[in-house]
Amino acid sequence: MIIYSTSGKVLFKASDKTIKTTLERAVDQEIDLSYADLRGGKFKGASLDGLRGHGACFWGADLTGVDMGGADLKFCDFRGAEMVDTCLAASNLTGADMRGAYFESAIFEGVVLDDVKISCSSFWNCDLQSLKSFKGMVYSHKGETEILVKSIPLVVHGLPMRLVMLGKYVLWGSKLYQSGAFPIDVQRALFRTWMMVDRAFEGHLLHDATNPNPKSIPNA
Repeated sequence: MIIYSTSGKVLFKASDKTIKTTLERAVDQEIDLSYADLRGGKFKGASLDGLRGHGACFWGADLTGVDMGGADLKFCDFRGAEMVDTCLAASNLTGADMRGAYFESAIFEGVVLDDVKISCSSFWNCDLQSLKSFKGMVYSHKGETEILVKSIPLVVHGLPMRLVMLGKYVLWGSKLYQSGAFPIDVQRALFRTWMMVDRAFEGHLLHDATNPNPKSIPNA
């Protein structure tokens, strides 16, 4: 199999019979795969840690269960890719286009997502609390509304539909609403969320976590 660049240049050639094993071999040999044309590739379960793939095209590729930790994925094209259980830990995806990519349990620990574009609401099901950076990340809702993500949104499960609070916007299931124009079901969901939080602290005295409660000393 041969791995070509998007301009038709031969980047790597091996006797492997599948593009998956060919790519694994290239990564193992630390081949520079910048701008590789990997569109529609079937890479399920591949081991691609440390991939040097600046600007590579993974459009429509199956990346289910792929390990791509510590990889250079800057300005890659992941549009329409399947990214279920994909491990991207400690990778740099600056400028990557991930519109239409489907996410489920993808690992983003220590990942750089600066200037990344996403559009599939499945992205908000992933744990994003340990992102390294996401400056300029844009969520494009159905190609109509672009939202600059300035902070990790509050995501609430357990309601009739998933609730994602994106600044002045609320994503209710697959529908987006702007502040001041929430329909009654969204208003009820927001109220229910507030009530759940309120009940969680009912009867408890809040204190500064940096100043722990004194230990109770049992009687001698």
